Amino acid sequence: MPDLSRFQVENLLLEALQSARRRYDAKECSVDVYLKALKTFNDFVINGKVPDDLATTAKSG
Repeated sequence: MPDLSRFQVENLLLEALQSARRRYDAKECSVDVYLKALKTFNDFVINGKVPDDLATTAKSG
């Protein structure tokens, strides 16, 4: 994956979080999937921690 700016990473993680929320609301996934996306997003926004599997995280959300 190419180098991404902080803004681009935040947008990818936010997209994954929103997607997980929609899937959870539609009963297509468990709450654990949504909570993992929320934790990943918060870890990045609060601590600047970029997940090792950023490409997978963005696609799975």
